[in-house]
Amino acid sequence: MASVSRVPGNAAAIALIVLPLVALGMRFIMPGWGILVLLFISPLLILSYALAVVIAATGFLTSRAAFLLSRVRWRGITAAWIAAVSSVVASFFMIDGGDSGEYGAPFTLFLGYSSPPVELGNVVGLVMLTFVAIGIAAFVWLVIEWIIALVQRRKRSTPISI
Repeated sequence: MASVSRVPGNAAAIALIVLPLVALGMRFIMPGWGILVLLFISPLLILSYALAVVIAATGFLTSRAAFLLSRVRWRGITAAWIAAVSSVVASFFMIDGGDSGEYGAPFTLFLGYSSPPVELGNVVGLVMLTFVAIGIAAFVWLVIEWIIALVQRRKRSTPISI
């Protein structure tokens, strides 16, 4: 059996674990009403993050990593990277209004705006929602590829009886 590099899978697993935490940390740079929204959906976020950690561990990091010898390996790695990076990009572009009438987001702070023009806010909001949709789709894709990889691993490890 040919040797397969574990580096791409390990990097995807680390990104899948760390980048959502980075995205959450970015929300605390300039907190506003978006934190309240995060609290409302926190059970869903916690469950999906726990599933992402399980996928990273069983799919990429363990000695019997499901994606290691799977035919869907590169699709799983791609889906993991897209899901992880899109969470950071969406957090970066999330304009979050506060009670003072000012908007906060790493993007607007990066540009030097305390209150961006309405047109810019609309475009940035659309970019954020696009990356949220991409992230959700990529995470669903990752879960499907993980299930396929687990089935393939089970087929490889099940002895054929005569």
